[in-house]
Amino acid sequence: MKLGTLFILDNQYIFANKNIVDIGSGCGASAIACKLIGARSVVANDIDKIAIGAINLNATANQTEVSVSSENLIGSSDSHWNIVLLGDMFYDRHFVDIISDWIPKLSNNKISVFIGDPGRLPLINHPLSSKLEIVFKCELPEECLKGNNGMNSGYVWKYTP
Repeated sequence: MKLGTLFILDNQYIFANKNIVDIGSGCGASAIACKLIGARSVVANDIDKIAIGAINLNATANQTEVSVSSENLIGSSDSHWNIVLLGDMFYDRHFVDIISDWIPKLSNNKISVFIGDPGRLPLINHPLSSKLEIVFKCELPEECLKGNNGMNSGYVWKYTP
């Protein structure tokens, strides 16, 4: 969620003093950014063991610590979370269906949900998209275009029931 990291750094007031979980954390950039700007607690979550290693390396390189978890947290609702970050995971309709069942439950528990994605069709063509508000947009750098099948913009959405 590199795009999400930019959003976090530009909007520190949203994330400071909050309990945050970064689902699909990847390299941990967003989780680390949250910790560096003063989040109360941060869990970097990814089911990929290589990603967990990358998160730990990147946290060390940034002279900070984040909790890491390789448990599949999708579907769970920890009552102490204030914010859930979901980054760049919306490759197929089935996954968006799973997430769209979970997000309202999080919201009902007063948990804010932010989604970072370059606008993949499974997300933007899903009914969930009608409840997503764009809160950040930027043009993707040239090196990202191939990995995103030519999509040239990236977005951060906030779930708004």
